[in-house]
Amino acid sequence: MEYLARWRMTKAAQLLRESDLPLSELTTTIGYQSEASFNRAFKRWGGRSPGTYRREHQRRGPTAESLGAATSR
Repeated sequence: MEYLARWRMTKAAQLLRESDLPLSELTTTIGYQSEASFNRAFKRWGGRSPGTYRREHQRRGPTAESLGAATSR
């Protein structure tokens, strides 16, 4: 049972980072019946809400600063 819970949260974290699925769809994809139960489980597992996790790990393009560093070499 613990393995399944860890796998679900690992998969959820991956989907939060790599997809734009709405949280309601992600919840059912992972196998939870309610968004509230998924939110509680994810927060217990990761220490923050799924929304906060997604904002912290959103894919970002290169910044002007990193582009400048790359061209100055």
